[in-house]
Amino acid sequence: MRLTPILIPILIVALLAAGCTTTKDTTPRKLTDYVGGLDGLSITFEEEAPPDEVFDNGETPFSIAVQLKNEGEYTIKSGGIIASLSGINQNDFSLASLHKKSNFDLDRKYSDRIGATDVIEFGESKYKIDLSSDFTTKIIADVCYNYRTVAATSICLKKDTKQYKTADACAINNDKITFENSGAPLQITNVVESASGANRIKLDFTIENKKPTESFYKPGTFKDKCVPSSDEARKGEDTVYIEVTDSAKRLNFKCSALGDDNKGETKLFDDKKQVSCTLDTNSLQDTAFEQLVDITVDYMYRGAVSKGITIKNAQIY
Repeated sequence: MRLTPILIPILIVALLAAGCTTTKDTTPRKLTDYVGGLDGLSITFEEEAPPDEVFDNGETPFSIAVQLKNEGEYTIKSGGIIASLSGINQNDFSLASLHKKSNFDLDRKYSDRIGATDVIEFGESKYKIDLSSDFTTKIIADVCYNYRTVAATSICLKKDTKQYKTADACAINNDKITFENSGAPLQITNVVESASGANRIKLDFTIENKKPTESFYKPGTFKDKCVPSSDEARKGEDTVYIEVTDSAKRLNFKCSALGDDNKGETKLFDDKKQVSCTLDTNSLQDTAFEQLVDITVDYMYRGAVSKGITIKNAQIY
């Protein structure tokens, strides 16, 4: 079939269009190398420490040891973990102490390797009482540890926040702002940026405890004993320390929950707290640009593990 002069240009355009088809890249932009996740420490008793059964009258020496694995992205320094035993009588079980602190660093997890594992040991134990019959009880280990969450977010900045130009590199009013959390049980969620006046932005975010069956406390609440029923625990419960800043420390955020400062303590209610921060943009440049901002949350977290143990009357076996 012979093509007419009119059809030839049409076919050429159609072929060029087919060859130039592009697909939009929908891959989310990565801000950090955080692996993410909702865990801090995993806490277990070492195998057979304690055992399921022992004999009374001091006949069965045994160990009590708590194994700790760092499942999150914060390295806990030596002394930053406190383990306390309860449910048993210290003297009856011949224990030197019911409270121990870590003497090791516990490294965070990375994208290419898991977090470190180590053990807190309470030493040799014996049940020294001579029983008239078998007795079953429960050994509980409460573990309090220093932890940190860092959320990185990319916000849009310029001097005149109300004036939007099509050539702007980013948008200030953004309820789908990009943010990422380090792996930890407390997380930053619902990050929103908006204009608040001609030369002011507002940054809203929520702090959430993603493990509501476990507790968190103000940093430094526990020093030598992890006892959740203590007066110190009640005073520090549900409290965190927050700092909102850029890496260069040039931005002066004022957060109402922190006394109009960019750092300070705040208390969560029902495992959540919304925080609003403002930033004066008068000193910024006229053209829009993106800035990485870190929201750092420090706290002491508490987990626990328990195990039943039966003390058997040696005389009847």
